[in-house]
Amino acid sequence: MRELSEATGRRIRFVPLAPGEFVAELTGPGWQAAEAEDCAEAVSPMRRGMGSHTSDGVWRALGRRPRDFTDYAKAAVRTWHD
Repeated sequence: MRELSEATGRRIRFVPLAPGEFVAELTGPGWQAAEAEDCAEAVSPMRRGMGSHTSDGVWRALGRRPRDFTDYAKAAVRTWHD
């Protein structure tokens, strides 16, 4: 969140939620329960830290080296404000 906060100039924080809380946050605004549960399942590996390793996925999918998240955040913020 530090990278996004610095890039946007706004305080952005991560609030960890248990799967049931996450589903409730999605269904409150109108998501269907089944869709919310599917989304909770899809992000479960990230919540458990399973996406913290570096792999060659960007190279294989896009044919280029991955870029640093800080660089991505800075570039993305320019797009969000255009």
